[in-house]
Amino acid sequence: MKKAVSLRIQVGKKIEEILIEIRAQGSPIFAGLSLPDISLLASECVVEDFFVQNHYSEFQKGSLLMTTRICSIVKERSLFEDLLEDSNVSDSELKKFFKLGVVVLGLSLKAFPHLTTLTFDQRRGISLYFLNILLRGNTEVFNIGDIENANYMVANSESEGVVKIGELNWGIKNYFDTKNGKGASLLVIKDSSSWAEAAKRGLPACCSYAFMREFDKVLGMYYNWYAVEEMTLNPPYGWRVPTEEDFGSLLYTAQGDGLSLKREDQFQNKIKGINSSGFSALVGGYVYSDSGEFDYFGSYGGIWSSTISASDSSRASCLFMGPYEKGIELAAQDKGLGLNVRLLKDTSIYNNSKLNSSNNTLATNRQQSNSVGLIMFCPKCQMNLESNAKFCTDCGEPAISLDNTKKILMTTNEPDGFNENSNISADYKKGENKISNQKPYLYMIYGGLAFFILFAFIALIANNADILIVGAIGLWAILLAQVYIYVFIYQFWRFVINEGKKVGLSFEVETPGKAVGYLFIPLYNIFHWTFRVFREFPLEFNKVAEAKGYKVRMPLSPASNIPVWILVGIIPYVNIITLIVLFFISYPKFVKQGVDCINEFKVEKSGIKAKQ
Repeated sequence: MKKAVSLRIQVGKKIEEILIEIRAQGSPIFAGLSLPDISLLASECVVEDFFVQNHYSEFQKGSLLMTTRICSIVKERSLFEDLLEDSNVSDSELKKFFKLGVVVLGLSLKAFPHLTTLTFDQRRGISLYFLNILLRGNTEVFNIGDIENANYMVANSESEGVVKIGELNWGIKNYFDTKNGKGASLLVIKDSSSWAEAAKRGLPACCSYAFMREFDKVLGMYYNWYAVEEMTLNPPYGWRVPTEEDFGSLLYTAQGDGLSLKREDQFQNKIKGINSSGFSALVGGYVYSDSGEFDYFGSYGGIWSSTISASDSSRASCLFMGPYEKGIELAAQDKGLGLNVRLLKDTSIYNNSKLNSSNNTLATNRQQSNSVGLIMFCPKCQMNLESNAKFCTDCGEPAISLDNTKKILMTTNEPDGFNENSNISADYKKGENKISNQKPYLYMIYGGLAFFILFAFIALIANNADILIVGAIGLWAILLAQVYIYVFIYQFWRFVINEGKKVGLSFEVETPGKAVGYLFIPLYNIFHWTFRVFREFPLEFNKVAEAKGYKVRMPLSPASNIPVWILVGIIPYVNIITLIVLFFISYPKFVKQGVDCINEFKVEKSGIKAKQ
């Protein structure tokens, strides 16, 4: 323990020395971060990567940096503490590690002030982006002024337009739209697991680098091949997706020289690109199919073609870039991989009708199923979609014609025309995000109260206490109505958790089952869990609504007061008052606000009035 404390002190001193050296003490960029915080975050920024290993031999001793770094974050131990214990790392090398990490952290914080709230994968992607930029220059001269004045997040103004290479007119920037040429949205992915799921299910998906939209105009977006297939069938007006033959022509014209195709700030075997062709290739890494993680930024990258591999239908052809001898070549990659897209100006050389019509692809099926411009509907999210939508951009479910979904918007649970074995039917029956009608609950509460009061009054007039037995039915209705509270709690949290996942949010209440189940744990429920379930619900709901850009907001009261009333309810005699307040005021108001806000959320989401 003493050794760990000693190491942490040593690291803190070195971090402080570097902050002084780059004149960053007191800088607003590092405001609010302690020396241990800076140490942990800066050590995250020294990413082990092929680019680093290949071009900077002094970093080869850190060949296990990534493994160490991940372990360090888990155990809240800075990588720099591990390096201090490594006798193979000299003081000068150690200082270079430290300074590089602090400078990359500074650039990351300057571009993304909310860096500490991002996921590990997002921080890793941001770090790797700035690390690659820095290692192409001289980091020794960096100071806080360089960090404050740096602007690496601006798209190159020269990246607009086209360049003619051979007989083809190429766009000289990577594509970054989230729609195909007919305006139908692709599935925009915001986390690693969702990317892997989209790849597994063959859904047309795209994402931003590190799932941060700020990179779109700088690097372009990343698409799986299923999205490329959509854009091939419905390209942006005046453009088309290149074929394998087009890339072959490009390589032939460039004589297979990767340097002539790569931007001047890109590397190949320690040599900078010369971009003599004007193609301006960017080695932007890729997104793994199975894990959804970004990797190899600055080392490897690729640009999709529209051509399926002749030898393996699960793969498609792409222009693949790397640090090897030629630096660029044709390759076949898994269709779920996330690569960039570069478009060609459409000319008489190519016509979309030349596409192989015998390919019975998912995209072809979707296009055929909605060729007449029907109003489309997602049965899982219960929302209208764009008129030419083929799948839901929130959940990825295939869209169906609204003409076939009339009964979905009503009260029936078995809509006509649904195939019992289809995925749509199965997902619909799960009732995901469905909210129960609040009217039965309110009828039981206030109807039961009115029934009891009526017979109590009759018993009083008739001076016959036996009549109260009939009135007790009203009390039973009130008690049974409390079961609805747990139903609504489950459904409310299920809605927030499901919608939160779509925008990358996570909550302490991890599942709707946990939200309800923990309410039955003695003492823990009263003193802790009710505060989580009730008080935090409107806060989390509002976070999700804000993240999605919706205007709806749920009031904090009475949700914030319910845990207090429950806590006060343990006091004898006072609990009678608390039960009256909870049963007839707080709970009903909480339910009504929750149902109304969720319905309004759905209205903003879909543009239709949710039927209750």
